[in-house]
Amino acid sequence: MHQHIVTAAAVKVSIGSAGGNRIAQFLRRGDVVPEGVVKEQLKRLQRRGLIAELPSTEEFEAEEAALLAERDAAEVAAAEAELQAKIDAGIEAGVAKVLAEREQADAEAREAADKAAAAGAQAPPAKAAAARTTAK
Repeated sequence: MHQHIVTAAAVKVSIGSAGGNRIAQFLRRGDVVPEGVVKEQLKRLQRRGLIAELPSTEEFEAEEAALLAERDAAEVAAAEAELQAKIDAGIEAGVAKVLAEREQADAEAREAADKAAAAGAQAPPAKAAAARTTAK
């Protein structure tokens, strides 16, 4: 059986069997309608907007589970996006470091080649000729 809650400021309900003695009970907004109220009266009060049907425990739990799953999915998506951003930042930093190291190595190689070329140009001709004859 579904439960009902009072939505109006106040409602009077009759509790008891349809053919026997009934007891009037006054309920205020937010009160749960007690068991024993005739279905026809519940329907009439609900049509007039004086009471509302509460969702069953199963419906409430299913809705809560759906909301939690939605929230969890959003949290997972946010965590994945954050992780991907960190990975991208790490890749960019790694690429920048490799490029900087490569430029430094190229500059050192050019400098070494320039020094070698300068040293070869400044070598005495006799040593250069001797080096050529021994290489043959």
